[in-house]
Amino acid sequence: MAESIQSIHRASQIMEAIANHNNSISLTELSKIVDLHKSTVHRILGTLIEIGYVQQNQANSHYELTIKLFEIGSSVIRNNNLTTLAKPYLRQLRDLSGEVVHLVVPDANEIVYIDKVESLHTLRMHSYVGKRSPMYCTAVGKAILSHQNREKIEAYWRTITPVKHTANTIIDLDAFIEELSKIKASGISYDNEEHEKDIRCIGTTLHSFSGEVVAAISISGPVQRMTDAHIDKLIPELLRVKQEISRELGRF
Repeated sequence: MAESIQSIHRASQIMEAIANHNNSISLTELSKIVDLHKSTVHRILGTLIEIGYVQQNQANSHYELTIKLFEIGSSVIRNNNLTTLAKPYLRQLRDLSGEVVHLVVPDANEIVYIDKVESLHTLRMHSYVGKRSPMYCTAVGKAILSHQNREKIEAYWRTITPVKHTANTIIDLDAFIEELSKIKASGISYDNEEHEKDIRCIGTTLHSFSGEVVAAISISGPVQRMTDAHIDKLIPELLRVKQEISRELGRF
């Protein structure tokens, strides 16, 4: 039994390593990344190929994940009540703002995009369903973290290595905690070109019937369109949608 569990763990490590290596990796590189002997990795890859999760590119002998994993992930998202419930509200915000609207959920120390409604403009963001991003420099991530106490925020901070993606990225813990306290008070979080240069976002959290933070939503766009005046008009709409989605999730 223990050996079977270890095999599952190793198989998941291998698939994650392939995914993180632009979905194309040699056996030698893969064995180094997962720190397993090539014969062990080769044996597990053989099983993953047999059941349809991995394929070998005949041109370069690299290993790649198949679309089967995407099909499974898509099924989870498709059958997620949150995405179904939130979709009309995301479209409302997109129509009001003209900008891209995201729905994310927290996962460990990151956020994962589980739905996206594209902007009405031709300039598009490089986000996609399934993408992961850091919490500390995104509006949605900061919104989620703002509901944690200082002890948990400090514990989170110890698990990451903050990167200064732009000149505006907050990488000082005290400044970050001060920022989160402002977000908690207002209910609105900001990403003022902190994750991507020339992109501004506003976000807020969604809550379950028990008050637990289950997700977050954001409106994002280029600084030329996401002006202070435009954001000021969008904030009441974002808070309205927050209340309406949370109410449908059972928070009264």
